[in-house]
Formats: sequence, C-alpha cells, structure tokens
Amino acid sequence: MEGTMIKQHKIAVLLALMMVIAFGANAQQVLKGKVSSPYGNEPISEAYISIENKENTAQTDGQGTFSIELDELEGNLIVWSPGFREQTIPLLGRDYIEVVLIPQRTDYYEVPAKNEEQGSMKGEVLPAERFKPSSMYVEDVLQGAFPGLNVINKSGMPGEGAYVNLRGIRSLTGKNAPLIVINGMPYLPDMNNSAIIKGYSPSMFNVISVDDIDNIKLVKGSAASRYGSMGSNGVLLIETSSPEDMETVIEFSGQYGMAYNNKRLPVLGVDDFKSYIGDVGLTRYEDMGDMLDLFPFLRDDPDYYYNFLYNNETDWQDLIDKSSFVTSNHLRVKGGDAIAKYDLSVGASNQGGTYDNANFTRYTTRLNAQVELSQRFQLVTSMGLTYGNSKLHEQILSDATNPLMAALYKAPILSPFKKDEYNNQLPAYDAVRQFGVSNPLAVVNDTKMESDNFDAFLNTGLNFEVNDHTKMQAVFGYYSGYKRQSAFIPGRSSQTITPQEEGVALNTARAGTGKVSNLFYKVSADMVEELAGNRLEAGMGYQGIMIRHEFDGGFGRNTSSDFYKTLSYVDAEGRYFSGYYDSWNWMSLYGYAKYTMGDQWIASLNVSADGASSTGADASRFGVFPGLEMTWQAKNSPWLKNSQAVNQLDVHVGYGLTGNSQYPTGLSRQFYASQAYRQLAGIVNGNVANTSLGRERNQNFDAGIDAGFFDRRLVASLNVYQTISTDVIFPQSISSVYGIDEMYVNGAKLENKGIEAALQLRLVDNRDVSWSVGGTINKNQNKITVMEGADGPVIREMDGGKWAVSSAVGENPYNFYGFVSNGVISTQEEADALGLVDFKGDQFNAGDIQFEDLNQDGVIDDQDRTIIGDASPDFFGSFFTQVRYKKLSLSAQFTFSSGNQIYNGVRREMESLSNFRNQSLAVDKRWQTDGQQTDIPKASYGDPMGNSRFSDRWIEDGSFMRLNNVTLSYQLGKWSFFEGGEVYLAGENLLTFTDYLGLDPVVSYAYQPAWQGVDYGAMPLPSTVKFGFNLQF
Repeated sequence: MEGTMIKQHKIAVLLALMMVIAFGANAQQVLKGKVSSPYGNEPISEAYISIENKENTAQTDGQGTFSIELDELEGNLIVWSPGFREQTIPLLGRDYIEVVLIPQRTDYYEVPAKNEEQGSMKGEVLPAERFKPSSMYVEDVLQGAFPGLNVINKSGMPGEGAYVNLRGIRSLTGKNAPLIVINGMPYLPDMNNSAIIKGYSPSMFNVISVDDIDNIKLVKGSAASRYGSMGSNGVLLIETSSPEDMETVIEFSGQYGMAYNNKRLPVLGVDDFKSYIGDVGLTRYEDMGDMLDLFPFLRDDPDYYYNFLYNNETDWQDLIDKSSFVTSNHLRVKGGDAIAKYDLSVGASNQGGTYDNANFTRYTTRLNAQVELSQRFQLVTSMGLTYGNSKLHEQILSDATNPLMAALYKAPILSPFKKDEYNNQLPAYDAVRQFGVSNPLAVVNDTKMESDNFDAFLNTGLNFEVNDHTKMQAVFGYYSGYKRQSAFIPGRSSQTITPQEEGVALNTARAGTGKVSNLFYKVSADMVEELAGNRLEAGMGYQGIMIRHEFDGGFGRNTSSDFYKTLSYVDAEGRYFSGYYDSWNWMSLYGYAKYTMGDQWIASLNVSADGASSTGADASRFGVFPGLEMTWQAKNSPWLKNSQAVNQLDVHVGYGLTGNSQYPTGLSRQFYASQAYRQLAGIVNGNVANTSLGRERNQNFDAGIDAGFFDRRLVASLNVYQTISTDVIFPQSISSVYGIDEMYVNGAKLENKGIEAALQLRLVDNRDVSWSVGGTINKNQNKITVMEGADGPVIREMDGGKWAVSSAVGENPYNFYGFVSNGVISTQEEADALGLVDFKGDQFNAGDIQFEDLNQDGVIDDQDRTIIGDASPDFFGSFFTQVRYKKLSLSAQFTFSSGNQIYNGVRREMESLSNFRNQSLAVDKRWQTDGQQTDIPKASYGDPMGNSRFSDRWIEDGSFMRLNNVTLSYQLGKWSFFEGGEVYLAGENLLTFTDYLGLDPVVSYAYQPAWQGVDYGAMPLPSTVKFGFNLQF
C-alpha cells in the first residue's frame, strides 16, 4: 500500500514538472527596443511596431521605447512612423533592437533599391516619389536612373522618345530593347521608322502618362529568365497607381514653360558665299559668261537691275528657330470603400518644338479599380486610353522637308520673301531660284506632316485567395494601337520647295495607316510558407501573347495644284503602295521558387519553357530557360546583426539563360514580294526560308554587392556581368541562283561584359539641412566572337549606299565602315608621286583628299574601306547633387557619355564643296593654291574624285556631359482644404559640354542599333524652363 502511494506521488511530481516545462516552453518572450531619428538619435514617439504576418502590435512611448510580447524571437519587425520610411528588420533571435528611421523626404535622385516582393522578380525599383517633378515622359524618368540602362534621345522632335538599351547589343537581327511590361502585361509596340514621315519613329512610351505610374522596376540577369525568349534584353516592369484609398483624394499637377534652342551651326556669310560660288562655278562652267548669267550677283555692278534679289544678309537658322510653349496637366481622383476602390485620372499635355508646326499633343485617361467580390475573390481592372497628335518635319538630309537642312543650304544673299524692284518685301515666300534650295520658311509652314495615334489598354485580373498561404490569379489583357499618318510636300503652285524624285515630283503626297494588337492571357498560382525560421515562396504560371503588326502606305506625286493634298488627286504615273504585316505568337510555362534560410541566405530559381511562332518549322518548338541566384545577407550574420554602422550588406551571384525570339516571323518562311518593272507589277522571291531557324540564346552571369552604412547615409552597389549570346541570327551570303543573295541563319556569337556602379552619399544630414551627392557609372565591352560562314566582315550598306556599317569577328557590332583619310594632297608633285587613282582610273591631284590605299594596289576603291568608328560609348552614366534647407531644395542631375562616335552627316553635306548650296564656315580653309597646307579639299562641282565619300573625316567624338535637369522646389504643408503638395521651378538641358561639331551629341536616328550615332539633321533637344506644382486635396 505504501509502495503504491509512493509510486502515485512520483507520478504526480513528474506530471507537475512536465506542466512547468510545457508552460515555460509556451511562455511569451518580450522584445524590447528603441526607435529614433538620425538627427542626434532623437526618440520617435508613437511609432507603430508590428511583426510581419502576425497580430502582435505596439507603439513607442515618449522616450521612443517599446515592448512587445512574442511567441518566439523570429520573423521580421516592421517599424513605421508618419514622416519616416517604413523599415523591416529581421529579429534573428534578438530581444533588444535599436531602430533608426530614415525621414520620408523628397529626394529625386537615389540609388534604386532592389526589391523582390512575393511572386515578383528581383529588380531595381524606382518609385514615383523619386521621379523628377518636371518629367513629362517616361524617357525623362529613365535617364540616369538605373545602372546599366542607356537612354539616348532620338531627337528634339516632340514625341520622338529615345533609344533604350541594357548592357549592350545582343542581337544582330532581333530586338535589342528591354521588354516593357505594363501592369503585368507585355507591351510590344511597332518600333519601325515611319515610311510616310522619314526619319520619324514615335516614342514607345507615349501610350502611358508619367503621372499615372506608381513605380518602375528594371529586371536583368538571371531574374529575367522568367520571361524566357522575351527577356534577353532585360525587363522594364511599369506599375500604374493602384486604388488603395477609401477616403476620396483629389490630386492635380501642372507644369508650364518654354522650350528654346540657341544653338547654331556656323555657315558662310555673304562675301564668303560669293567667293565659294565663284570657285565651284569655275569647275562647272568653262565659259565665265555662262557662270555670270546664272549668278549675276558675282558682277560688281551697282546698276544691275536685279540687285534687289541678292542684296540680303539673311540668317536662315534664326528665322526657323523659335521658342514654344510646353505644358502638362493631370487630374486624379481616387477613393472608394471596403468593397470597391477606384483610381481615375485624366491628363493633357502639349510639347512644342523649336520649329513652327512641330508639336505633340496628348490626351490620356486611366481607370484602375479593385472590387472585393467576396472574402477570397478580388477583381482588379486597369483601363487606359490615349490619343496623340504629332505635327512633324522630316529629319533627313533633304532641303525639301527638313527645315534645318534648308536653312543651312540656303544662300544668305536671298530674301525669305519676294521683293519688288524698290526693295520692298512682299507677303509671298521667295521661290527656289538658281541654287536649287527650298525656302526654309516654306518648308516650316507649308509642308504638312501629321501623325495621329489612338491607343487602348485593357487589363483585367481575378484573384482568388485559396488560403492564407496560397493565391491564384487569372489575367486577360488587350492592347490596340492605331496610327494614321500623312505627308504633303508642296511646290507645284508656289515653286518655293524643290521638286523631289530627281525633279519629277513637283509635289508629293503620302498617307498610311498602321495597326498593332497585343492579346495576352495568364493563369498563375503563388504560395508562401514559413518553415521553422525559414521561408519558402514558390509559384507557377502559364502565359501567352498574340501580336499583330500591320502597316499600309500609299505614295504619289503631282497633284494638279498644291491645293489638292491627298492621294486621291495624284498622277497615275509614280503612284505605288507599300507596307508590311507580321504575326507573332508566344507562349510560356514558368515556375519560380525562393528559399530564405534564417534571414541570411536566399536562393532564387526562375525557370520558363516557351515557344514562339518566329522559329522555323524544323527548329525546336520550345526552349528551356533556367535562372539561379544566391544572395548572402551578411548584415544578418551573427557578427554584423548588431552593428549600427552597417545597415545592409548583400552579396549576390547569379547565372541564367534567356533567349530572343523577337525577330520577324518571315525570316524562317518562304514569301514573295512585289516589284515594279517598266510600269508592270510583278512578284519576286522575297526570302529564302530557313526552316531550321531557331531562337537566339543568352548565358547571363552576374555578381555584385549592395551596401548601406551609417543609417544609409552611404549607399553603394557594384555589379559585374558577362553575357554570351549564341545562335545569333545574321544574313549569310548564298548563291544568286536563289534569286536573293542572303539567307538568315543562327550562326553568330556575341559577348558582352561590363561593370556597373552606383553611389549615394549624404554629406550633411540634420533636421533642417541636408546635402546629398551620388551617381552611376557603367562600362560595357561588346564584341562578336563567331560568324559562321563569313570570310570577312559582314558589310551592310546604309541609306542606299551613302555609308556603311560592318560586323566582324573580334569587333563591336555595327562599326562605321569607310575610308581612312590622310589630309589634303598639298602639291601636284606630291600627287604624282603618290600615283593614286579611283576605280575609274582618274588620278587624285593636288587639293584632293589623300585616302589610305590599304590593299596597296594604287586604286582607291571599296577594297580600301575599314573600321573607322563605333557609336557605342566606352562608359556612360550620371551624377547628381541635392541640397535641402527645411522645405526648400535645390537639385541638379548631369548625364555623360564618353568614347562614343557620331557620323556627322550634316557636316558631310556642308563641307562637300560640290554644289551651289551654302557651306560650313570651315570651307573658308579649302585648298586653293599649290603648296597650301590645309585639311579641307578644293571645291569641285559634282565631287568627281569622291573627296566627300564616307570616311573618317565625318566621324567625330560624341562624348558629352550635360546638365540634364536642375530643380528648385518647395514642399507645401497642410493648409485649409489642401492636404499638401509641391511647387517647383525646373530647367532641362541647359548646358552641354562637348567637342562634337554638330548641334547635339545626343542623337539616335532609329530604334535599330545599326542606326545609332547617326546625325541626319535632327532637331536638337531644346532647353526648357518650367514652373510646376503638385497639389493634393
């Protein structure tokens, strides 16, 4: 009995001990800490404290301290206070944490933070509050914002946009621009140059207003593998403003200013022009009388009756350049309730060019809505409409349609208006006259070039929350774009504009329409699981897109008078039609997983398998593109987690495969093309089908460090990368028996490697005063390593053979390819000793350019061409500074590029010394006497020896540094019915430092890489001064 009682007592004691242990194991642990500001560690009271994915919350007291009970000291602590940025800090087993919150200030320039939200791809994020307030277009925001992203404005023509490239050229045939994704939907616009308005291609971002954007994320490297064969050039993810407010909020922003251009190219004045005409005329006419009959102003005869026609000193560039009005206005209303939220905006903008009849007007509206259908179902919709109207001028080397070229060519001795014998100006524009150059004012005011664009976006998603850990989504998206373009070049009635088409077209009419449609669909599932202090995020999805691009244009000439401006009235002779159609489909099955181990190690995997209709029938239909990245968050390691000096220290390394299937579908198919022969229409072979043509492939390796120190007063990132592009498509020469001389094959290999660095330093940082500096710098080396079947460089003749580019093993793609000059032959004795002849057998004489005879055969011909330049920069980037005093701040951003070269086609025309057009002031140094030492050749009508042929004479250093933006702003506080806002004064492109002799070193003729660094007389980027405000009610 006694033994039984002892046994029961022992059992009772044991149970009690187990209960104590269990109670202790489940006892709440207490996390304590302090929240302060960086201004002398002042405590922040009433800061909100919470634990991610848990209900535990607290607030700081007057001393900035807090205490919160937790089941375990794991997870992420979230700290926020009004006026400060939210911070997320891993607990890492700590029971005491000191948090320094960073003030929520308006700093327009900041190193983009890397972001990887649940289900999203890792990338660098630029939120809307970091946009420069005067930005009117997306390109303005992107310039200098992201390391590795090169943004080059195509021109100053309103609405033209910019060439955008990430980490160099990866394709010789396909697209080289980042994939644009708007609200989760890939957006693939038509990026071809207009066939109606030459030298014009609209901005690919014109469909969206900057004021509607919430953030922009740039995805590159292994993370882009999720987009497979569309992700080879990186991905720009654009998210528009989401409906989040339940209170009604009204926001209005406006900016108003002037755009102007004070840059001029030096041209010959009256006396110098007459001297030049005399020189070149003597090489055209053997009889002096014939020349004086054509150019009577060369007579020194004050009694000549028609002197009134030639007694002018006209500055034609001043006549065509003007200041213009620039404005942008945007209204947003957002609100809702617990069931439905909305975000509605309307906008209107107008950007005037620096020529008359050059402006871009745009109207936008967007509705973003979110409806809670039930506790688990949510409907999300985004709809946008855009209408844009552009009044334009062509930007080619033509005096008939380019005001700049007409102004440069036009003789200064002529008047812009007709004159009577009493030297009185008449209201009508003066005619072309004997120099064969259009009247610049007639070009500006009488030519009609217009483009209308209608764009519609629809993106609808249904979200289903399966449980607290899993979500599913179905998305449908549709984009429709329609453009209508027209051009009319008069001259038949007024005779103020030179006839086109070798003098046959007395006036010209063109018109065309284009259609683009993108149909997108996607279903996906995402999940997140907390696993004993670790975290797993994973998901998969299926997505596809169907693209249609079509353009149809009509061309004609010689309506009965300039009153009739449409194709309905052109002559039957010379009338023709042209266009293109491309259908491109893509589908992808993707998956991803991200595993976080102890808040210290992160492994991210992205895999996609996709197929595209552009590949040949015999090629592999699907490609697999995996990407893996490892990240070590060293700040969360045991020896750094308590460091107050180190706020962030991430080391990452990644490897991934991407591809490029964005090339014309017709390259892998047989088709025929129309061709006229002696006024008869026929069809010819348009392509030799390569049924084995496959997608291009890219191997991406990158590694880097992201760091923040001293309460993030010093923030830096450094990345190195290498991309090897294989199966690159290029045209390979084939036998002429096929009826065409080339076929596209997967036979080239390219390599890009480089380094990207970004730095931001807050030199002064207190409550009233702060001063920040920083910037980015990027260097990329691009070269071709393999071109199968190519015996030498692949030469591409551009613009009808006026110039050329080459792609060769060991060199950059698309190098300028031409002749090498070695000065001017000074004496005839020197010329005879050289004994050089052209392909006709004519000898180069004194006053001609001495071209290098590279193959040493004594003949200067195409065999003596070589690489003479490269449009790619050695390095590029930006730097900024921002000073703040209380609510007033002054910021400035500079952009720069070094080592890029430009083909100055304008200077080639203006120093050709081969016609009766005005020339550059430099031709005053032209060779005129035997023995003269100069670098400008002699004047010779028609340039019989080709002194102005494409050579290194026209290739210039395009390096520059530009004051891209300077802004003085003031933050408004809450007052009356105003909730807050900002007013500012901004200047753009105010200063440019460069040795380039053209009007603007920032120039890009088209979206295609082969046309980079080509100056064909583009309207220069204007300088602008604006006043603006952003108000919230």
